[in-house]
Amino acid sequence: METRHDGIFGDAPLGTDATHREDKYRSYDELKRVLNHFDTKGRPFSMSTVGTSNQGRGIDMVSVGRGNTDVLLVGHQHGNESTGSTSLLALLYYMASGKYEAYLDEVTVHVIPRANPDGAAIGFRGNVDPDAPDPNTSNGIFTTTYRGRGWDPNRYHFPDWTESRLYRNQPEEFPENPVPAARAVTEAVERVDPEWFLDIHGQSAKTTEDGEDVTHSLMWPVLGDKPIPENGLALSKRMCVQMYDHLSRFDQVVSRYPATAGYPGVAHKAYALQDRGSVIFESVEPQSVDQYRNRTLAALPSFMSLIGTTATGDLYDRDPERVEDIPHTR
Repeated sequence: METRHDGIFGDAPLGTDATHREDKYRSYDELKRVLNHFDTKGRPFSMSTVGTSNQGRGIDMVSVGRGNTDVLLVGHQHGNESTGSTSLLALLYYMASGKYEAYLDEVTVHVIPRANPDGAAIGFRGNVDPDAPDPNTSNGIFTTTYRGRGWDPNRYHFPDWTESRLYRNQPEEFPENPVPAARAVTEAVERVDPEWFLDIHGQSAKTTEDGEDVTHSLMWPVLGDKPIPENGLALSKRMCVQMYDHLSRFDQVVSRYPATAGYPGVAHKAYALQDRGSVIFESVEPQSVDQYRNRTLAALPSFMSLIGTTATGDLYDRDPERVEDIPHTR
């Protein structure tokens, strides 16, 4: 029997081979129809195109709200990690319900549901760029050649491109950022000047140190060679505490996303260096429609709680040291 998506989950059949295919979430054309629907609603909704992919697809941002505090949520940087666009479309539907008008008087929410539309079209981690060079991370070349060829968008978020390893090693060949998805998000951050940034990804199955199956992971920015500014680091930890508490209420198993010293071009690290709150949010990639619904509907309240406590100011009362309560991933 064929299983079909509904509502936020798209209209195409979900087959057994859907793990690396666009048919487990809305196609690009379906996504555009949904985003255009929000745009036609008028204030407090509006839509803008913040970039264009290598294959000519628009990278769109929906903004909703009237508040002076701006926040930015981004999904689907990696084309084979679909929960970002699914959960962010659900967020937009919920915000259109009229139940959260009080929040929107204080906060303006900006959402980029699918930062990497080309990779999403084929279920490919990177963007699609046949001219991308072979990987050489020591030279600043983070590319993917498995199942296709392209750049990893989540390594190129440099507000100042001259600080990137790629530019420093090959300034004549790469005088500008070669990754449209990263350029689009970087320019969106510059445009809206968000108080905080949430980067939503999908991950493989993981367990906690106690052996529990993880549903979601969170992590604040960690860098080895550059200190994260104090205010941005504290706000990032408060965001993690808020979402951890809220997810736990829904019996979700939350862990810390494994942290390494990392690379400053990774989105949640790059924007934290600008002294913003900045968090990476990972959901274990669902393998069925029911898991999609359950993971999305669990993540939604945590996003709304983050927006709501920003609007009320309660977020700033969270104890950042409580991130130590979040268990490590095994």
